[in-house]
Amino acid sequence: MKAVHFGAGNIGKGLIGVILSQSEFKITYIDADQKSVDLINKENGFPIQIIGENTINIDKVTALHVSEADAIQNVLIEADLITTSVGAANLVRVAPTLLLALLERSSQNLGSIDIIANENMINASTALKNEIYNLTTDTEKLILDKIVVFSNSAIDRLALSNEQGTVVEPYSEWVIQGTNIANTSVKNIKGVTYTDNMVLYIERKLFCVNANHAAAAYLAYQKGLTYIYEAFLDTDIVNTIKGMHKEVLAYFVDEYGFDTIEHEKFVEKTMKRHGNPLLKDDIIRVGASPLRKLGPKERLVAPFLKLSEKNLARENLAKVIAAALKFNPAEDLEAQQIQQNPIEDTLTNYCKIDKLDQELILKYLSKMPL
Repeated sequence: MKAVHFGAGNIGKGLIGVILSQSEFKITYIDADQKSVDLINKENGFPIQIIGENTINIDKVTALHVSEADAIQNVLIEADLITTSVGAANLVRVAPTLLLALLERSSQNLGSIDIIANENMINASTALKNEIYNLTTDTEKLILDKIVVFSNSAIDRLALSNEQGTVVEPYSEWVIQGTNIANTSVKNIKGVTYTDNMVLYIERKLFCVNANHAAAAYLAYQKGLTYIYEAFLDTDIVNTIKGMHKEVLAYFVDEYGFDTIEHEKFVEKTMKRHGNPLLKDDIIRVGASPLRKLGPKERLVAPFLKLSEKNLARENLAKVIAAALKFNPAEDLEAQQIQQNPIEDTLTNYCKIDKLDQELILKYLSKMPL
């Protein structure tokens, strides 16, 4: 079985690579970093260090630089599965390459292919599909409809870099929409959870895990802390994050009938994971690109808007959003963009938050020290 993965970063190697290798996929990575490509090819794989446990070696791996157009087309045409973890903003760059390969697959009658985009956004695979279809004619859309299945997913694993390579926490989760998968090999990947209710898993990941991480970073920045784990040693920050999770739980109970006790266990596990001092996860890294993370479909604003629609409490989320608006590292271009424009304009035009809810956020913003 052959898989092609766009993005040889920490998630691509430390989550997708680990899981696919366990099901004996041969993986080809496509990446823009020549050094990373060369290192993978030199070793025919890479090590993954699991914090507090051991180091595992992923083998049967090759890599291609994004400039190797002909070779990339060949591996895409022969693949059983195509996956990505390139960052949501980069899906548009992947689309032209995929379109060429998919049309060639069709011309050669090579059968159906599954494509799964694994990005921190809602329905990333659908977003990738839209980017590809934006480049097609109506006839080509009909061709792709017959041979390609785009399955949405949710991923979860803390994966960082150190001098030895990729370092990951023991916990991992890869959830895939299991309704229309084309190939049997993709239906039986070890370590994957298949579901018919993808929206629930995506929202749980985004509103709980990603929101928890972001909240810790932005609140910790206001206190001059350095690492994420330090946020979970601060009583004020912990109380705000717990309050945020309580608000989000109210949405999940109302929308999906969540079991309160099970959800609280999930949140407790998430906070313990992010509070692991062995990770030494830098708050500047976690909080980076705050404008993107304040989008109306993103980890903080999306649950805030949903709670507003249901007229449910959102005070703690408002406080976290205020902290995100105050995140201001000099090297972060998005943070600087926020600071250079009126906050009300950002909240209205970018976050899509109405004037009444803005007042709630601005109340907390005025109390932020930085």
